Amino acid sequence: MLARLDARIELASDREDLAQARQLALSTIDLARIMLDADARATHIDWLGEPWAQPQQPAPHPGARIRLTITDASGDAALNEMLRAPARGERGVATPQPDTPAPLRVPVNINTAPTESLQVILPGSTPAQAQAVARMLRMEPATSIRSLGERLPEGLDLPAADRVGVSSDYFIADVAVEYGVAVSTLEALLVRTGERVNVLSLRSR
Repeated sequence: MLARLDARIELASDREDLAQARQLALSTIDLARIMLDADARATHIDWLGEPWAQPQQPAPHPGARIRLTITDASGDAALNEMLRAPARGERGVATPQPDTPAPLRVPVNINTAPTESLQVILPGSTPAQAQAVARMLRMEPATSIRSLGERLPEGLDLPAADRVGVSSDYFIADVAVEYGVAVSTLEALLVRTGERVNVLSLRSR
């Protein structure tokens, strides 16, 4: 009987740890929203040297380890799948999402685009040229597409205006929380419209 009682107590403790880890993960998603909101108020461009683009370790919480990573999802081919995932309401109930045509037409942020994407969107570029542009933009971001044209290596042309930009609307926030014996991991697709940041999709990983 004592063994069964101990098992029940342990199970209850594990459930409490999981509930606490989940709540901390949701709070960390809110922190990501606050960071992106503050960034929108401070600047009109997004690049990889900004605070949101660095690995985050939120304020320590007793008994918990929390990690947050925010990445730019603009122009990401996987964005379609994220938008198809069910969003969660305040009570955790899935809400249906409208179908999104594929491929999703989201302009690529030239300042955060990886080398592979730059080679696609910069007409006539070689892998070496795309890599050089990526390094340049990580050191000093473009403030406009026009300003980028003045810095491109000779022989490269500007991409089509409707395909690129210098800011981002979509971001992915990855959160991992360890609390007691429990681990909670969440991935949120965030959309920033003006100075508002909303959750489009939220799922456990």
